[in-house]
Amino acid sequence: MYIVARVRDVPENQGLNLDRYMYRLVFTKLGRTKFISHLDLMRTMQRAFKRAKLPIWYTQGFNPRSYIMFSLALPLGMESEIETMDFALLEEISFDDVKESLNAVLPLGMKIVSVSKPVFETIDIEKADYKLEITTNKDVFETKDLFEEFLKLDEINIEKKVKARRTRKAGTKLVNVKEYIEPLNIYVKDDCLAIELRLATSSGNRFNLNANAVLDSFCLLNDIKITNYSAKRTRIICENGENFS
Repeated sequence: MYIVARVRDVPENQGLNLDRYMYRLVFTKLGRTKFISHLDLMRTMQRAFKRAKLPIWYTQGFNPRSYIMFSLALPLGMESEIETMDFALLEEISFDDVKESLNAVLPLGMKIVSVSKPVFETIDIEKADYKLEITTNKDVFETKDLFEEFLKLDEINIEKKVKARRTRKAGTKLVNVKEYIEPLNIYVKDDCLAIELRLATSSGNRFNLNANAVLDSFCLLNDIKITNYSAKRTRIICENGENFS
């Protein structure tokens, strides 16, 4: 009786010290693609590179993986006009060719806006802009007045998850996020309330404020129920005020 071992496919560059060429792309995540989770987004992009036949660079460790890195995770159900992703190729290919090759295989709603060489690092990210549109069980003008008063409060508390450590158990705690919220514009659009906010955001261990958590705090405080909702990330901003791209 013979046992046949199954040999998995090994990336061509495993064990080799090959040069890599770094790229950063900006893409949209609109429509139905807002329901693609962050983990599934990684798989979607990995498949896109294979279908586009782009020579993706693999890490050189024991378990080689295609080098793909997203700057910020996007909450499930939220759209974005400005998602960014870093990746490396084995060959230097023109920005236009990379853009056209990926756009030909990505799902509807995901579109490459630009491809370039990275300028800023993800640790440089400090804030992001969001546009929310809501309708509630209250009159839209009343909701607008209540939200403006909400932003004037001395404290705006939200629940943040706390990871387990040696000295404490996992759980939640109330955090005052007033200083991390910058209102940009609040106005009535048709029958809904449009809210534009700039929130503290980072890809590291610094404070990262979810726009949905701000809405949840507002609704809980004012006993409001949201009947229709849409949200979109519109800009990612570095510490120096420049766009992250």
